[in-house]
Amino acid sequence: MSSIQCVTYKLDRINKIMSEDKQHVFDSSLLDRCAEEPIHLSGAIQSFGTLLAFANTEVTDGTMELAYYAANAKDFIDKVELGMPLTAIFTEASATTLQDSSTSSFWSENLLTCTGKQFAALIHYTNKVLIVELLAPKSTAETDPLYILGIGLEKILAEKTEAGILQRTLEVVTEIIGFEHLMIYRFGNDWHGEVIAEILENSKAHEAYLGLRFPASDIPPQARRLYYDNRIRLVADVYSQTIPIIGTRKTPLDLSQSWLRSVSPVHIQYLRNMNVRASMSISLISENGLWGLIAAHDSRPQSLSLHQRQACNTLGRLVSTRLTLMQQREEQAYLLYHQEAIHAPRHWDATNINHKQILELTKAHGFIGIIDGVEIQIGVLPETDKLNKLLNWLQQKTKIWISSRLIDEYDAALTIKDTASGILWCPISADANSFLLWLRPEELQTVQWAGDPNKPVSIDSATGKEVLSPRNSFAVWEQVVHNQAVEWEAVEIAGARAMQQIAIENLAKRAALIEAEQNGKIEMAASILHDIGNAMIGVTGRASELSRLVQDHEALTQLQRLLSFLQKRQTQLDTGLGSGKGVALINMLSSVIMDIQSTTVEVNAHCDNMTYYVNHVRELLDINRSYAQAGSAASKGTYHLGSLIHDLVTLVIESIGKRGGHLETDIPANLPKLKLDRSSLLRVLINLVKNAYEAVDQVEEKPARVPIIRISAKRQEESLHIKVTDNGIGFVPENAMKLFDRRHSNKKRESGMGLASCQKIINAMGGHLSLQSDGLMCGANAEIYFVEGAFNHE
Repeated sequence: MSSIQCVTYKLDRINKIMSEDKQHVFDSSLLDRCAEEPIHLSGAIQSFGTLLAFANTEVTDGTMELAYYAANAKDFIDKVELGMPLTAIFTEASATTLQDSSTSSFWSENLLTCTGKQFAALIHYTNKVLIVELLAPKSTAETDPLYILGIGLEKILAEKTEAGILQRTLEVVTEIIGFEHLMIYRFGNDWHGEVIAEILENSKAHEAYLGLRFPASDIPPQARRLYYDNRIRLVADVYSQTIPIIGTRKTPLDLSQSWLRSVSPVHIQYLRNMNVRASMSISLISENGLWGLIAAHDSRPQSLSLHQRQACNTLGRLVSTRLTLMQQREEQAYLLYHQEAIHAPRHWDATNINHKQILELTKAHGFIGIIDGVEIQIGVLPETDKLNKLLNWLQQKTKIWISSRLIDEYDAALTIKDTASGILWCPISADANSFLLWLRPEELQTVQWAGDPNKPVSIDSATGKEVLSPRNSFAVWEQVVHNQAVEWEAVEIAGARAMQQIAIENLAKRAALIEAEQNGKIEMAASILHDIGNAMIGVTGRASELSRLVQDHEALTQLQRLLSFLQKRQTQLDTGLGSGKGVALINMLSSVIMDIQSTTVEVNAHCDNMTYYVNHVRELLDINRSYAQAGSAASKGTYHLGSLIHDLVTLVIESIGKRGGHLETDIPANLPKLKLDRSSLLRVLINLVKNAYEAVDQVEEKPARVPIIRISAKRQEESLHIKVTDNGIGFVPENAMKLFDRRHSNKKRESGMGLASCQKIINAMGGHLSLQSDGLMCGANAEIYFVEGAFNHE
């Protein structure tokens, strides 16, 4: 069993720095280029084996031919040429085994060539290319590594703490591979690494690194991806030559899963600077991704047998599972303990929630949360204007965002370092108007690094230019770090995620209830409008009947005939009734006939007016009934924007007319059909027009300014733009974003659903709403645009 050494650092080994992060400014593009280096396409392998790659030919018989091979392949097999069929290199049985492997990865200890040579081999597919890696023979270990693994796992599973599991794991790996120096290296949230367990058997050849940190630049992003995809890696000898790969194709061979893949020259130099001759790593994976590495170093060249490799691979996977289960149990216990704080969004009110518990959930010093317009502030926060500026910046981030060092990302971070050097941001709604935010202040920390982390480059003596170069010294480098908060722990982040999820679910339920209630109101309104419409039909019918009755001329005709008869016999009437009485009778009858004629004309006019107004009311009812029905059955079919604007004008023209205003429209007929929620878009446009004429009302001038509102639309490439322009009071351009904040308004009194709600509706439809103005008294534009997908190409 390997001995475990405890390391005590002497002061003469520590380079102390007391600084405020005053680092050497170097060309950061060097690190960017390093992060972009395609190390999986290195085009070469290490020399402790060889590589053959086969691909199917264009003929239909499924024959696989040699498409790539390493330059040292002839040292392993007698003959190798591009285009050779698989069956010309390996025996029929071995060739069948390889071809039958489909796309799976496996290993074999008895792969036979046609000349009778036997090899251990690792086989896998990549991009439909079969890659066969033949390994040089290695002397058999005294004890089977798989037996050591079995015994060691019992000890690992018996441990109950993370530290115990990790230390036992290092002991088992040491027994399997026999390297001199083993470490477990855990990644932080910003991808720096820290050595948290160590076994050092040769202190003369290797420095002790327990408790030291390594900067994230030591393992760039593409290397971390490969550690995740290919969980075991060996550099057998940093001084051996790499072997180039020869191929028929222009595309380099993807070596992501290769055991033999060569290593970046920068990494080779890095290992040499550490006095490391051979290096091996085993990836540790958690449910959230790459958790850390088991790193093994030796001052001698080393190679592994297939059994050693497979034992280490299996160990890494089992330990990863064990750590993940332990992390899950820890998180579950943490969430259970803090469940009252996590469920706070279900009763989101400043008087109902426990402020102390909200802070303790993430061990934060300050908190601000807004859920559906209800804002809660707890603890120590930046000043209001600085907090609003930070929130505006954070609202661009639509996913959980975590930082312990805000100064690296946010320009104004230095001004709020005492309250917000650490950020845990959890957006709830798509537009981030609802969110949870925890803050931590700066806390001076003394960090020990393995070498100076601020010197990723050196000066080339020949050119005088900066070049990327690994550190030459890994002696302890102590640094007092400013502008940084205590790092957020995994369980604290899990607690914030859990509370975020409760908030999202609660917000969705609330929206569903509001929608259901709104749909009920809309259906009721539609029913009432339908009944009123039916009543108006009855009124129209009665008016028509009255007009018909009034226009019945039969009685009038009879009276006119009687008048004519009496006029012809006026003399006889005077004789029979007395002098003058016959004339009086004729005059009275004539007056009656004239009154009837006059009344008929007047009643007919009233009937015509009644019919006209009733028909007008019916038209308005039809428009509002259609609008209500659209609200209860949104997004059915497609429609032209012109028809929507026509309905809009009908609904708002009276209000604008009362102000003596003008409403202009410019909607081209050739615009594509919209596939958007018609009712919601109409609601937003009505609100924007209403805001427009109210903005004119705010202009204090005599005579009063006449509202001039213009609605226009145009298509630009693959987007559709709708604009509402007014000649109102306008606003200072810097305030454009503030107008969407529920806490800010240009109006003396609030009415309507507000710009924040309009923005939510447009965002939900996949569009964007913006405001522009050249300044006060200069009017304003409200512009909506939708990208392709919101409309049909018709």
